[in-house]
Parts: sequence; C-alpha cells; structure tokens
Amino acid sequence: MDLYTLCVWIPSLLLLPLISQFIRNKRGGIRSRPPPSPSRLYIKSRMFGSLLYRSLTQLSKKHGPVMLLQLGSVPVLVVSSAEGAREVLKTHDHVFCNRPVLEGFRKHLYNFKDVALSPYGEYWRQMRKICVLELLSAKNVHSFRFVRVQEVENMIKSISLASSCVANLNEKLNLLVHTVILRISLGTSYEGIEFESGGNLSELLHGAIAMMGTFSVLSLYPYIGRVISLFTGLQQKLDKNLNELGVLLQQVVDEHSDPDKQIGEYEDIVDVLRRLEKEQFGEIRFTKDHIKAILMDMYLASSDTSSVILVWTMSELVKNPRTMKKVQEEVRCCVGKKEKFDEKDLDQLHYLKMVIKESLRIYPPGSVLIPRECMSHCIINGYDIYPNTWVLINIWAIARDPVSWKNPEEFLPERDISVSNDAAILKHSWKVISHKNSLWVDWIYKNLIKKRNFWYLKIPQDASWSWRKILQSRDIAAGIVSHLLGNGKDTKFWLDPWHPMGILKNLFDQSFKYDSTLHLNATMDNVITNGEWVIPFNSEFLLSEIWEGAKHVKIDVYAPDEIIWSISSNGAYDMQQTYE
Repeated sequence: MDLYTLCVWIPSLLLLPLISQFIRNKRGGIRSRPPPSPSRLYIKSRMFGSLLYRSLTQLSKKHGPVMLLQLGSVPVLVVSSAEGAREVLKTHDHVFCNRPVLEGFRKHLYNFKDVALSPYGEYWRQMRKICVLELLSAKNVHSFRFVRVQEVENMIKSISLASSCVANLNEKLNLLVHTVILRISLGTSYEGIEFESGGNLSELLHGAIAMMGTFSVLSLYPYIGRVISLFTGLQQKLDKNLNELGVLLQQVVDEHSDPDKQIGEYEDIVDVLRRLEKEQFGEIRFTKDHIKAILMDMYLASSDTSSVILVWTMSELVKNPRTMKKVQEEVRCCVGKKEKFDEKDLDQLHYLKMVIKESLRIYPPGSVLIPRECMSHCIINGYDIYPNTWVLINIWAIARDPVSWKNPEEFLPERDISVSNDAAILKHSWKVISHKNSLWVDWIYKNLIKKRNFWYLKIPQDASWSWRKILQSRDIAAGIVSHLLGNGKDTKFWLDPWHPMGILKNLFDQSFKYDSTLHLNATMDNVITNGEWVIPFNSEFLLSEIWEGAKHVKIDVYAPDEIIWSISSNGAYDMQQTYE
C-alpha cells in the first residue's frame, strides 16, 4: 500500500466516529434536548485519572448532575444525582436493563454465559431464577455459616498470636474474604495447592478483576479498536489471563466431577452447578463454560466489595475512638458471659449496623456502578437519551450531597437515627413547586395557596410545623429550582426563577411597573414570539440587564414548560438527590 493511500484511509477511519456522532445528533430533530456536555479536550485532560469518580464529580459540579460525555465513538451519560439514578434504575429500568459489551467482561465471562452481565432476555431470566432458587437461597446461605465462623476464628487467632507485633489488618481482612468466597464457591481456598499449570488461582482472579474493571479501547473505538488494542498490549494481556484462568477453573470443575472425590461437609457452588448440569434445569443446556462464568460472577461481585468496606470501617473506627468505644460496649453487652459471639446476635447490634451503613455511604464499594446501556429513546431529567448510550451512575457523588447529608464528609453513624430535616422538607417543597399529581399537593393548593404565588406567601402565625418549614425552605429552593422554557404558558416572567440571575421581582424595585407593560403575573408567552424574545421595556438599563441573561436561555416552543432542580453555581446543592 503506497503512502498516498495511507494518507487517505487513516484520516477516514479516524473520522468515522465523528460522522456517527453527527448522525445521532441529527436524529433528534428540532425537539431534541441533549444533556450538557464538556468539550472532548477537557475530558481527555481531566477525566482519566486514578480516581474516576472524583473526576466525574468535578465535571458534574460544572455541567450538572446529568451530563453527556463522548468517549471515543460511545456517548456516555453520567448521572450524579439521586433523582437521575432513580429514573434510570427504577422509572426507566426496562430501558436501561442491558449492559454494554465490554471486551474484558465478554472474554472472562465466556461470551456472557453468566447472570450479572448477560444480555437482557429469556436467558437472563432463567439464569437469575437459578441463582435465586438454587445458589443463593436462604437454605444455602445458612449452610455456609460454619465456613464463615471457622475463617473468622482463624483470623482472630492469627491476630492474637501477633499481639506483640504490628499486624497488617488490611491483608488479614482481604485474606478472610478471599478464603470464605473460595471455600463457599469451590469447596476449598486452594491456598498452597499447586496446579498442573503452575499458576496461582488468587493472583489470576485478582488480575482478571483488574482488567475487567478497565475501559477497553475496543469498546470505545469499534472501528479501529482492535488495531489499537494490539499495539497497547491489552489484547495480549486479556488472552493470557483468560487462558491461564480457564485452565485452573477447568481443573477445579474436573475435580468436582471425579466420581472418587470425597464427599464434603456441605454442597459448594460448583457441586450445585454440576448437579444442574446433569439435571438440565429449565430450558438452559448447562455446560462447563456456564459453570466457569458463574464462578467468575460470584468472585467478581463479592471479593473486593466485602473487603473494601471492612477495611474502611476499621480505619474509621481507629480514627474515631468515641465511636469505637460505643461499638465495643454494645458488643460486650450483647455477648455477656457467653464464650463466643453468635451470628444470631447480629440483630441486636443496632449501633454497629449504623457504623456499617455510614461506611457504605462514605466509601461505597463500587464508587461508579458498572455501565448500563440505553435500549430505546427516553427522557431523563428533561433530556433526550438515545439508544446505545452508556450510563455511568456516580454513587460516590450521590452519597456526599450536602443537602441530603449534614456534614457529608464526616463519619457520623448517629445520622442514621435522625432524618435530615433539610432534605426531607425540600423534598416536599419540590412536590409543591412542581405541582406533583397527588391528593396532598392538590389539598395544599386548594386550602393553603389559594391561587396565590407560592414564592411570596407570608408565613401564617397559625401555620402547622410542616407547612411553616416548607415556606421557610423557599430561600434555599429558589437558588436551586429552574425552569426549562417551552411555550411559556406556565412560567411567570417576574415571579418564577427562569432567569439565570434568579427571580426578577427580587432584583428590581417598583420602577419596573412603569418601565414595562408586563403586569406582575404575566407569563413568558407574552415575551416570546415564534421562538424569539420580545421584551417590552422603555428603560435601556433594565432591558440590557435582563437581556444579557435571557439570551443564554434555551427555548423550545413546541414543548410545555418544565420545572427542574439544578445544581447551584458553587456546586453546593444537588436537590435532585432529595426527591426519591
């Protein structure tokens, strides 16, 4: 191939993702309302750091709790609010129930023969049924109790023996979780056991998790990704890890298939799957690849998640002696004169549960959830989302919202027993402001608001506690609520916060009555004609002040007005997280 041909074809291949994105953008037409998006250059320079969730949180403070990133040829929706997450995971769960095809997952899960990441459909429903009824039933979980007890006792003994020395608790907790999972799944931890291939099961499993957790260039650039993967060496690493791990898992399955194998004290996960392979449960024709894929699922879902939360909880207890003392007193009071602590006593450790919940809030095991994929067009927080868009939910940002949580960066287990009044009240304020369709809101408008403007109601002396708190929350809500302008019929020009500066009535004195022909209750359709602004002012000062902000407001004359909670300019509030 000559130099001229290369100069023509290489730029053409690089332009294919841009052309594809242009076609997707044109598909929405005039009424399309895409989420805000940072520039690609900014994404490349800021996003791909060691802490992805922090980079996404900083981006969301600037561009909003729902934003769109372009990673290669793949549009990625990043959700950093509880309301957005609720819409994705609950309201539109049938649209986002699929997973994107990530090369690392596909290879290690044997072309998605597992349950967690298999494509949504009949196969997934059957596999989920198997897990619920056969693998993770209450009876099976209880049967593994003695494994958990043995391994915890072994860890306590090892710490006691090292009482005169420094003990690395991080390593011991990781070993505890790793051993429990392998014993439950495979029947033994395989520690110190040499396989025929000479490989180490623990190292290969951890290596697989590390590679499965990365973005594959082949997934982001489907046209030229395979070539790039070969140059970066990612493809070779994936293949090497998969081949070695496949050999070891196959040896484990073969050992369980040996008729001379000694019957264990309990039926582990491989035993259950081997039984299902013989019985051919349901419509699925079980193979050894299915068994290995499900084993990978079990390890992937439980190893790092469990050990991470244990390590962070212990670190917070060390940093907070008062909290540790309260936990110790509760445990000692519960155990009493008994020699050993029993799992049945866990229900009585209420404060310990608060400590664990607070650890899960500050240090969620998966700071960004595994990507989902949009299967059909839908609307999230007023924005149009199209098929094949990936979705990342930043639960690290959601768990540190300063309105939902008082002092969100502090470790305060007691917060679990006192509801955050600010978030709860603002949640009800949101219902009133957006006129949610409910009997309670209808009653509020009929008996308390009475066709007046909510923003300017005086607080009655005989107001109930809840109504007084809702009215007092208006100062906070006014800085957060905003209007997406459509035809303008439901938005007040002077009284609603549609303008970037806020409510206009609060910004100008009474002279506006003489400088404008707009009465106090005028709606936005009086100043918008065919999608263009027509602001009737005699004062050039007022006109320039209002126009400077109004020209940046988007208008969609074909859609109705919408009310949204938007993040404040300083990034302090994200009220979409309070309405759940």
